[in-house]
Amino acid sequence: PMTSGAAAGENGSATANATTSNKVCGIVKAVWVKYEGSPPAETTDVTVATSGGAHPATTILSITNAATDGVFYPHAQAQLNDGTALTYDGTRKVPAEIAIYDTVKVTIAGANAADYVTVWMAVE
Repeated sequence: PMTSGAAAGENGSATANATTSNKVCGIVKAVWVKYEGSPPAETTDVTVATSGGAHPATTILSITNAATDGVFYPHAQAQLNDGTALTYDGTRKVPAEIAIYDTVKVTIAGANAADYVTVWMAVE
């Protein structure tokens, strides 16, 4: 598991982040998020992203104004070879798997002091 580290600052606006020491390589299949402490649901944001050291930073999961543990199955928006968004019918987005080869950064923001998140990722 990875953690954000303990948030520092005023309650409702405390932040923290931590980056893995090793690169994670593969296709992201699932992300589990467990909130530790008592982060306020109305202000707490969590971001799981690559750090941008090996390739441009990529957001894997972004949760806003929440504090409920959960498992998530993130996907990116598929694109055509000219960079335009791929849809089924002009409105329904076609999902694409997220491939990574980089260190992963976990960030918590808008939390209370000493709150943190623990994150597990299933990577194929």
